[in-house]
Amino acid sequence: MRVWKALKHLKKLKNDIKEFMRKPKYLEVEKDGKKYTFYHIIWEDITGDAGHKSMSEILKDKPEEKNTFAFILHENEKYLKTAGTYDSFLNEWSDNNTFPIGCIVSKKKIEIR
Repeated sequence: MRVWKALKHLKKLKNDIKEFMRKPKYLEVEKDGKKYTFYHIIWEDITGDAGHKSMSEILKDKPEEKNTFAFILHENEKYLKTAGTYDSFLNEWSDNNTFPIGCIVSKKKIEIR
C-alpha cells in the first residue's frame, strides 16, 4: 500500500513540475495590489551632430538603437514610463524614463525560472 501511495505522490509531483515549466515566469514587483513587470525595451534615439557635413553625409545618419531594462510603470498612446529600480524600504522608484511611443521599437518581458 505504501508503494502505491508513493508512486501516486511522485506522479503528482511530476505533473506539478511539468506545469511549472510550461508557464513562463516573469520578474515582477507588486506595489499597492498592482504588478509591475520587468522588460527589455529597444528604442531609437536621436542622432545629432553640430559639425559641418555634406548632404550625402547627412543622409547616411540614422537614429541609434538603444536597450533599456526596466519596469514599465505606465503606458498610453503617447508615452511609456519606466523605472529601473524599486526601493521597497523607502517606497520609491528610481532611474526613471519617459519615452515617446514613436521611439519604441519593441518590448519583451524578462522571463525567469
